[in-house]
Amino acid sequence: MFDTVYMWLDWSKVDNVELDSIASKLSNLKEFKSKSSVSYSGYLDNYVVRICEAGISLKGSIARYYHGNNLFPLSRLEMKDAVKKLSDELGLPFHLSKVTRFDLAANFIMERPVQNYFPFLGEKRGYNRSNISLSTLYYNTEKKQLIFYDKSKEFKKKYKSVETPFIYKEKNILRYELKYQNRVNKIFDKEEITVEDLINVEFYEKLKENYINEYIKIQKVNRISILNYNEIRKPKHALNLIFGALLHKTDPEDINSILDELKVQKVFSDPKSYSRLKSDLRDIKNSPTISVKSDLIIELDKKVTSIRKCYLI
Repeated sequence: MFDTVYMWLDWSKVDNVELDSIASKLSNLKEFKSKSSVSYSGYLDNYVVRICEAGISLKGSIARYYHGNNLFPLSRLEMKDAVKKLSDELGLPFHLSKVTRFDLAANFIMERPVQNYFPFLGEKRGYNRSNISLSTLYYNTEKKQLIFYDKSKEFKKKYKSVETPFIYKEKNILRYELKYQNRVNKIFDKEEITVEDLINVEFYEKLKENYINEYIKIQKVNRISILNYNEIRKPKHALNLIFGALLHKTDPEDINSILDELKVQKVFSDPKSYSRLKSDLRDIKNSPTISVKSDLIIELDKKVTSIRKCYLI
């Protein structure tokens, strides 16, 4: 499940530090000197490494470092092996590192093209939904980000000289990533998150549940299906049906733009009116009279929740 992992190792946790000796193991090495200090930057494979008198930072994808690309995220034990490899290469105890960012990811082989699933993934409370690029769906906050995209297309574009593995050839690969980007320790209510936490069995199980729950909290958009005309007895009922059907055909971004403009113009005196209006629109759109849960979402739900049984070790 692990892809990108940023680490910071404070020299207070290391015995007998020799900056120049550690720096000599990096490629594309650059040295920066001032009157009172010296620092270095360079690469260890794909990892961007910075060394200063306080400690060493590593920024990059640990999946790519371990496998050569990030198509396959790391399990807990693979993560443990990758950290050991890092430690052996630089002669440092990276299992003691503080984690400043990490991404969880999984690939799902889907029956339909990946973009077909995006219209059924609706709003998520506290997140800004964005589908500007069309090929990628984002849910953004300051600390966290959820991303859904076609991993097969991204892999072919990014690693042109690498052949797609057989199990993924000619398949629709939906990648779902959960990124913990800022103040990771605050998210988990801990003084700090360490690499040892990530490879701890109990914490790892908690991460899997968080990954699933963040997806579950996304409001799912039903598909149009007028099931029972007998419930349409008044013009008002028909009006709601027609309005709901039109909402299904309208880009959610357009609806959000109108709602945002209402806020800017301060149309309502009560601030809660905007959220109530948004809730009313959602209820009309997902009314059981005109909509049912999409088969695509039923499929995706099963794939994501199967994570509980995957990446067991």
